[in-house]
Amino acid sequence: MIEGVNGTSRIRKVLPIILEALHITSFVDAPCGDFNWMQKVNLTGTSYLGIDVVPELVAQNQRLYHSKDINFMQGDLLSDKIPKCDLIMVRDLLIHHSNRSAIKILENIIQSDVFYLLVSNYSGVKRNLNTFSGGLRLYNLYEKPFSSVKLPHPLLRFTDGDGAYGREMVLLELK
Repeated sequence: MIEGVNGTSRIRKVLPIILEALHITSFVDAPCGDFNWMQKVNLTGTSYLGIDVVPELVAQNQRLYHSKDINFMQGDLLSDKIPKCDLIMVRDLLIHHSNRSAIKILENIIQSDVFYLLVSNYSGVKRNLNTFSGGLRLYNLYEKPFSSVKLPHPLLRFTDGDGAYGREMVLLELK
């Protein structure tokens, strides 16, 4: 799942189109990681907030990339209130959480003041296995137990990374 900048070429092309087409002015990216590939995305006209659980990473990002429209904060989508935004991107986070925790994260997002969700999915997975939080497993948001969350049908789906196991990003309208 860890990839270099080359593994993000598709999302780096599609994300600015989404931002413009949906008139996104506030964008939350969680987890933001090291901002390595995101710094190559055109975020003009959008207020960006990167959230990560690792305080040292947040401090480093704030020191290196902070600007009027780019900020970082420490946070956890599992337990913290999610900031109001037009779009939240949750890429490669749920693979590291148990089914129960991943469902709680999705419910937290849905109950927040967020209009759109752009989230990783693996459409090739037909049966979701569980893992311990901190582990790693692929998942399909439209199969049990995630189907209990009642996510809306995607507005857009596009291949992410190498597309293995149907790896994709799905864009959902929440409000």
